[in-house]
Amino acid sequence: MKRTLAAILTASVLMAFTQPSFAATIQEHRDQIQHVVETFRDSIIKKDAATFMQLFLKRDIPWIGVVSDQSLARHKTPNPGKLLPNITPKDYIDAVSQDKTPFEETFENVRIDTDGELAQVWFDYTSYNAGHKQDWGKEAWQLVKTKDGWKINSVIFSVESSPVPGR
Repeated sequence: MKRTLAAILTASVLMAFTQPSFAATIQEHRDQIQHVVETFRDSIIKKDAATFMQLFLKRDIPWIGVVSDQSLARHKTPNPGKLLPNITPKDYIDAVSQDKTPFEETFENVRIDTDGELAQVWFDYTSYNAGHKQDWGKEAWQLVKTKDGWKINSVIFSVESSPVPGR
């Protein structure tokens, strides 16, 4: 009985001391992923395509936007569809880089979940073109940990467009 109690006590002590180490590692991963989020945002503002593209696992990851019903109702074209046309991260940053007006995305309520190998990031975004609110919605990324650090493997987002262009 004493041996069993001693074994349980020893196992409990070992688990107690290894848990904070695991938590610190997960926090380090969250910090690294937060850096990816900040680099993504900063490279858009700076129109830095090279830095932006280094954040992705591949050049042609899924990049899927879904337009809200309210925004669709404002379109004059018949049946525009809910999904935005297929684009890649390169298409996106090239369009941002070629536009001479200032462009910015802000991120709020950023949530990061990871086990240290896979991660998901979820946040509210707002896009501003020349200082005017252009669109907003929810955005989610999936990331994988590679030998080169955290890489974005997919991007999905909803789009609610401003009813008045440039506002």
